Amino acid sequence: MPNSKEKWILVADSENARLLACATTAHGRAHFDEKAKLRTTFVPGEHQRPSQLARGHSSHASFSHEQEEKLAHFAREVSTWLGKELDGRKIAQCVVFAPARFLGALRKEVGKGLAGKLVEREGEITQLTAGQLAEHRSVLAELASLPD
Repeated sequence: MPNSKEKWILVADSENARLLACATTAHGRAHFDEKAKLRTTFVPGEHQRPSQLARGHSSHASFSHEQEEKLAHFAREVSTWLGKELDGRKIAQCVVFAPARFLGALRKEVGKGLAGKLVEREGEITQLTAGQLAEHRSVLAELASLPD
């Protein structure tokens, strides 16, 4: 049975995602425990479509398209993975911290059921350690606003 005192966050960017549980210690401090992580399976160059714009010109159009495909690819992966993680762990709500562009890509991929469990917040904090997240003001403020 899940700990009702635990609150959940997902930190993500275009290549990595980490699901963390936050519990409050006896001293009233936040403690984060990484429960699951996902890394993109996107391989540059494998997903490109020929671009009419790129013919005879610079490869800027192809690079731009590849960046968009990279975001969309990982957003699909995160959506499927996160849905399974939240359902399997019986998590009712999860705060997602990600860069704005990734949040937009993710929003396009999540179904209605999963979307209702997510609280989106812009932030590029994927590379922070669990200890750094436990001291991050924005993270702590969001978790404090969630119901117990």
